[in-house]
Amino acid sequence: HEAKRKRQRNTMFQSRLSGCTFLFLLIILFLPLYDCFCPIKSLRLTRQSFILSAKYSDDLDDEDDDEDDYIPEVDVKNFKPPKTATSFGFNSGRSSPSIRKAMGVSGKSAAKVFVCTNCGTESVQWRGKCPTCHEWNTFQEFSVDRGNSPNNKLKPRFGGSTASGGGRSSTWLDGIDGVDYARPVSIDKIDRNADSSKRLMIPNDDELNTVLGGGLVKGSLILLGGDPGVGKSTLALQLAAQIAATSTPPIGVGMGEVPTSIQGPVWYVSGEETMEQIASRAERLQVSTLSQLLLLSETSVERMANQVVSLLDVPDGQTVGQYPPSLIVIDSIQTMMSEDVMGSPGGVSQVRECMALLLRLAKSTKIPIICIGHVTKTGDVAGPRMVEHMVDAVLYLQSSGDDGSFRWLSASKNRFGSCQVVGLYEFQDGRLLPNPDMKESPLREEDEEGAALAITVEGGSRAMLQEVQALVTPSGSAFGKKTVEGFPFARVNLLLGVLQKHCHVIIGNKKDVYVNVAGASVKNSKSTVELDLAVAIALTSSHGSVPIRGDTVFLAQVGLLGELRGLKGEMEARLIQAGRIGLSRAIVAGRKFKKTRKFGLEVIECPTLKQALELGLTSGSIPMPRKIKRSTKPKMDSNEPNSLEDLDLDDVILDDGEDDEYDAFL
Repeated sequence: HEAKRKRQRNTMFQSRLSGCTFLFLLIILFLPLYDCFCPIKSLRLTRQSFILSAKYSDDLDDEDDDEDDYIPEVDVKNFKPPKTATSFGFNSGRSSPSIRKAMGVSGKSAAKVFVCTNCGTESVQWRGKCPTCHEWNTFQEFSVDRGNSPNNKLKPRFGGSTASGGGRSSTWLDGIDGVDYARPVSIDKIDRNADSSKRLMIPNDDELNTVLGGGLVKGSLILLGGDPGVGKSTLALQLAAQIAATSTPPIGVGMGEVPTSIQGPVWYVSGEETMEQIASRAERLQVSTLSQLLLLSETSVERMANQVVSLLDVPDGQTVGQYPPSLIVIDSIQTMMSEDVMGSPGGVSQVRECMALLLRLAKSTKIPIICIGHVTKTGDVAGPRMVEHMVDAVLYLQSSGDDGSFRWLSASKNRFGSCQVVGLYEFQDGRLLPNPDMKESPLREEDEEGAALAITVEGGSRAMLQEVQALVTPSGSAFGKKTVEGFPFARVNLLLGVLQKHCHVIIGNKKDVYVNVAGASVKNSKSTVELDLAVAIALTSSHGSVPIRGDTVFLAQVGLLGELRGLKGEMEARLIQAGRIGLSRAIVAGRKFKKTRKFGLEVIECPTLKQALELGLTSGSIPMPRKIKRSTKPKMDSNEPNSLEDLDLDDVILDDGEDDEYDAFL
């Protein structure tokens, strides 16, 4: 072993020695190559030192060049940089290097930039991950205008004209009567009761008025999104027709005085359909006879805006018997394009610039504009995220219900109202009809098995009736299955465990369990706990084949210890809705058993789930599982024989009369 360790040490030493030798030879080999560059560097340093010494060193002749014998002094206060100096920045007349790199220095009219399709962040080069929104593979290449193109036109300005001389240029805030926006104004001097501050109410549509916070605010820009085929264009055309029905008809020249209060027509601008197609859809909605509903098939946002401005520039606000529009609907923003931006319609630059121009148009003319936007596969509005920041409200229309006949309208952003309010519509005969009572189906008049009623609150204050259906059947396989729709699957397993532990309702593994929330499904996932008691009593009813009282609504959350907990939200709104639809009893959570009378209902407070089940079932008691009597084997006596030998049987031979040879042998 000692010899072996000695050989290992020698081998290691030799390998290290060979490595050091190789490194030394490598340095010797490349050292001459490095020396080749040393004269160039030394020559450059020698030249610089020579220039400095020639400029500030003492001269040999002290006759004519005395001014070069000392370093000149600089007056800091009166210092001005030479004309040949290189500078950039604010008021320097030159852009920074980063901007020059992004826009280019050539004479071309366009440059290439990379834009994040999720948030709109721009970059001079492609990036795998966006530094702003931290999304991967979202940068796309676009061409932007440098501004020096000979075909570059001045963007339309609204509410004023471009100032000449030393005045400031006009903006979309110019032209608004009553306030001078050129300087800061005290907030108490703003006239909040002016005509421009009044809202435009939508007739016969309280759902949309509630979601918007009380109607359309003049000068607001609203974005309406939703899945394909959900009914965005239908809702927008209905909205336009309802406002056009109350518009002021034009008065011809010499036909009378112009009314003091004028509500102009409604413009429906579409880049997806022709005017004939829109008229055909309006005929289906029974609004094709409205004369103040004007259709425009246009994709250029500048030409559309110029037509609106031309109506505002004429005295008395009318031209050729036509008033300025009171509402503009754009269908859709992804089909509109700006002539000042390069790119195809629907691109990031086009959507952003078109929305910016519509924003200036809405704020300066006080005309509300509704834009329909497409959505991506993730449910977000297509285009840059900046668009949602620019608009005043973002509305989403979503499908709901078993057959897709209901539509939820909610606001993810609303500067003029609450985002907690939702609206419900129902599709009937191709139209979206408001459903303010939130009543999706008629109540069952009889007590039925496995069907319980509950009321959820959507949007903070809107009560909606829900019917929970459950079915428990024997399984045809060794293990049962669970099928749940409209309710969390994990919540069903939790309720089954609570029923088995605290209520002795044992639904074994050999049972198939089906749970379904009928009618309009629950939109908010947090509202699913409001259906706990209804799901628990529906499972118990189907398992024990006991009907549930049809005049009772169940409003409580179930805890792991078998107790009932109160629901968050407006309990008063739930009870009012239950009395409105004709129910007579309500079982809620309480610290102790108590019965009261509220809103025409008998309100029963129960502390435990077991008491709620006894009150909700028609039998008045919880069905208990039947015990199966199994046959038990009798005990064996110790004196009984264990084998045939213990019986001591005699030999018995039966003669059948046929086996005579065999009998003779025996």
